[in-house]
Amino acid sequence: MIDLSRATMSNIWHNILVSLGLKAVFLVTTVLGVTGLWPAILADTGATVLVTLNALRLLRFPTAWLQKLATHAHKAQSSLRQNCGRSQSCKLSSEETSTDLIDLLARSQR
Repeated sequence: MIDLSRATMSNIWHNILVSLGLKAVFLVTTVLGVTGLWPAILADTGATVLVTLNALRLLRFPTAWLQKLATHAHKAQSSLRQNCGRSQSCKLSSEETSTDLIDLLARSQR
């Protein structure tokens, strides 16, 4: 989660810099008469699209985290099966299972 927060803050700063940079470039070129108002408007719209696409990259972030959690859960389940065999007396209660998942989550963050 901390990695996702850092990536989000980094993404926000990149988006701000790209947006303000393009606005500054087209403000100066429009005032100097190099470009017209319509290219500046289109550039602003393009900057909005770029910033949005850049932010959408963060949606890929949780996938790796969930895969890591699933791997840990599969290992824990395999370990439980090996330790218990096929006996019915070794089933965990839902409270114990929740605690185990929380422990797995904490280990996957390390």
